[in-house]
Amino acid sequence: MKTQLRSPNGKSFWDLSDVCLEKLKCASLADRHSEWVTFLDRDWLYKRRSESLTEIVGYQIAEALDLPIQPWLGFIEASKGNKTRQPVSTGILVARWLPFRSREVLSFPSKAHPDSVARALALFVFDGSGEPMWMMNADFTELRLFDLELVGPELFEPKSRTRLKPYTDFTPCSYKQAQEMASKAGLDELFGRYVCQLLEYDLARVVDLSGHPQAGSIQRIIVRGLASRQRQVRRILAR
Repeated sequence: MKTQLRSPNGKSFWDLSDVCLEKLKCASLADRHSEWVTFLDRDWLYKRRSESLTEIVGYQIAEALDLPIQPWLGFIEASKGNKTRQPVSTGILVARWLPFRSREVLSFPSKAHPDSVARALALFVFDGSGEPMWMMNADFTELRLFDLELVGPELFEPKSRTRLKPYTDFTPCSYKQAQEMASKAGLDELFGRYVCQLLEYDLARVVDLSGHPQAGSIQRIIVRGLASRQRQVRRILAR
């Protein structure tokens, strides 16, 4: 299911530099970098932060894994008067889900939604140290994955300062934590199946940062980090 809304030119990123987003008063947010806005006749959670690039990657991999997620789009914004039009910030809009009533950890809905939980835990193997969560409706019959900020290596400015070692060094911990959660939930077989599925992905085809002025360099860094984690997980499974 396609959940990413592409820009009119078909690119991954929208340029919202000259777009006036109507701010809304919705549920309160602890994160000062997030707020609610209206765009394209929908209400969205507006997130503009340093982790937005890896969250966009997280949503793209989640979509490839056929996980239940809300419609979303990536954007860039340049400051007013910036004649070079180089982005000063990157962000993501995630469509508001009105049935949302509770926020739960990945393993919580394992009995009612075993397949979705196993897929989400497989994705968690590629997480950098955060933990995605579930939005759930009142009777827990529906769910949406969100908070995917740390899927892939953390990026720094300038990009030459980005080091993959912290991300790759965390691989055994990420895999162990995800595997233990899957085991406690009785999802070892399903979890293993979806981890192997992720290991077969050509992530250079899954990750698409087109429309970002630095797309080439950023995408190479992220894909290198993800590919390194794929190799490390293969070695863990071969032991």
